[in-house]
Amino acid sequence: MRCGSALISTDDSTSEVIGKCGEPRSRDFLGYREVRDDYGFHHEVPIEEWTYGPRSGMYHFLRFEGNRLRNIDSKRGN
Repeated sequence: MRCGSALISTDDSTSEVIGKCGEPRSRDFLGYREVRDDYGFHHEVPIEEWTYGPRSGMYHFLRFEGNRLRNIDSKRGN
């Protein structure tokens, strides 16, 4: 996703996204997800969805798991 002249992509951290795109329009806490690390240990990580927009008529939805960007989705606004 483009934020001005900067690009963000999956696996960026929340601080990188804020540094490139600024504060989102909204932040929604969705809950927790259990993940297993490389050593076999289970951890719960927070899941958030951030909304940016409208930018050129599009809303962008960013999903973070454990403070890492996992998914970017876009939808045309009304």
